[in-house]
Order: sequence, then structure tokens, then C-alpha cells
Amino acid sequence: MFDMGFTEVVLIGIVALVVIGPERLPGVAITVGKYVGRLKRFVTNVRSDVESEFKTDEIRKLLAAQQEELSSLKDVVSEAKKGLDMSGVAKSIDDSMASVLGKSETEKPVEPESTLEQSPSEPTVSLEKNAGAESTTPEVVPEKNKSAS
Repeated sequence: MFDMGFTEVVLIGIVALVVIGPERLPGVAITVGKYVGRLKRFVTNVRSDVESEFKTDEIRKLLAAQQEELSSLKDVVSEAKKGLDMSGVAKSIDDSMASVLGKSETEKPVEPESTLEQSPSEPTVSLEKNAGAESTTPEVVPEKNKSAS
């Protein structure tokens, strides 16, 4: 702040000794030292507050730039989702599965109506007695497709 050399400090000390006197000079020196210390701490605090405000402004600008970039990336992703035709991908997968399983392309898989019912592809077990058989044996009877009837 102030640039004071050794000669200036000695000159101020001699003038203070002559003006104040040797009896009160030590008390005045202690009081002046306390005020100078408080002034230095105040200046340091003000300087750190100003620097932190500048840093806060820089961080706010950086955050705004990052949010602009994030919103532009979100726009790009949403445009990419719009451009992607999922129905064509699903049909392609269905066709591939049908050709692997040996089904014709015109045959569509039947979805079960409820998760609690037995699916059409699972066989039902019937415990009917055969007329000519002595014991009851379980017989596997395929269930008919509900949507076909």
C-alpha cells in the first residue's frame, strides 16, 4: 500500500518522540500498532472478497456456457430419437426371428391376453382315463389358440 523505507520510519519516530514525549511514546506506539494491524486485516478481507466475487462471476459464466452446451446436446439427442424409426427395427427383428425359427413371414406371434393365463404355446395336461388303459396317465393336449376361434 504505502512504500515506506527505513529512513522514513526513523524520521517519524524522532518527530513522535519530540512531539509526544518519552513517557507516553510506548503507549501511543502500541495503540498505533493495533490500528495498523486492524487496517491491514481489513484491506486483506476486502481484497479477498473482491477476488472471490470475480471468481464467482467467472464460475457463473462457465456454468451458463456449460448449460448452453448441455441444452444443445439434448436437442441433438432428441432429433436423433425422432429420426430413428423403431417400428422398422422391430419388424426387422421379428422377420429375423421368424426365419430362424422356420416360421413363414406372414405368421405373426400371438401375445397372451393376461399374464395369469397359460400361454398358447404351452401344452395342457389332461388327467382323463383312457378307456382301454388300467391306470390313469397324464396326457398332453395342446391348447387351441384363442384368437383363431
